[in-house]
Amino acid sequence: MLNIKKMENRFDIGDEVYHVSPNSEKGIVIEITYVLSTKKYIYTVVTSWDNEYVCSEHELTAHQNF
Repeated sequence: MLNIKKMENRFDIGDEVYHVSPNSEKGIVIEITYVLSTKKYIYTVVTSWDNEYVCSEHELTAHQNF
């Protein structure tokens, strides 16, 4: 049997987040995927009706960078 120790995710669905780039738009986490091979989380974030992106945890922050 495979023994898996999962890391805790940094953000949850519904959290407001920003990309680490300066002056990024506020987004909302709408989906979280745990990748077993890398043992990391991937977040799908929506910033508007037509705009969503997928990024890793180190690309997101809870506060906007200026």
